Amino acid sequence: MINPPCFRTKGPLGEPECIRGILIDAAKHLQSLKFGIWKKMADIVQWVPITLDPNTAQSNLSFSKEFSMVRYSKKRLLPDNPERLTSRISVLGATGFTSGRHSWTVEVGQSRDWYIGVARESIKRKSTIFLNPAEGFWVIGLCNGETYWAQTSPRTRLDVKRERKPWRITIELDYDRGKVLFLNAVDSTLIHMFREKFTERIFPYFAPGMYEEGNTSRPLTICPLTISIEVLDQIILP
Repeated sequence: MINPPCFRTKGPLGEPECIRGILIDAAKHLQSLKFGIWKKMADIVQWVPITLDPNTAQSNLSFSKEFSMVRYSKKRLLPDNPERLTSRISVLGATGFTSGRHSWTVEVGQSRDWYIGVARESIKRKSTIFLNPAEGFWVIGLCNGETYWAQTSPRTRLDVKRERKPWRITIELDYDRGKVLFLNAVDSTLIHMFREKFTERIFPYFAPGMYEEGNTSRPLTICPLTISIEVLDQIILP
């Protein structure tokens, strides 16, 4: 068998030819991928403006894991810490306010009994209280699924038409101007407004009903807000 002749070449070998488009810019691709994932996540992220403080809750209340929903439930054995409300089946929000404007929306749904609004930090938590401004409460409520009341002293019956019965209510606190507004979240119709000169920290207040026709009442839920993000530019790091 005759081997084919070998030929030697003289001179340096040339650089391999680079074929455009075969290799990707890994760093640029990774940044684009991260940006795309982040943007898709931003589209679905929801944010709850306030959460509930279980350390202030009466022992018959239970919560969702995000502390954005509260309802009446079986009594639990809880420590009687100073913050806990024991005189009423209610709970405060986790964040108090001493200035500025703040709003949140509560889904009351078809619940027949509830109270929502705000309360000052120094309210009586262990003894009998009345829900009115003199006691440090600015709240409205629904009784027996029929009548809406503003908890003034004496309380004020609210003119809410049956056909316009709100299932979501927005509470707007303007601390500096001393206003608490309750609005139908569907059409922003004013339900009631309190005026007060606030001098201490103010907390959101929630009191769900107990029983409805032998069943545990429906919950009160703080509605999440959808975060709106405007992407001005897609920045790719070098």
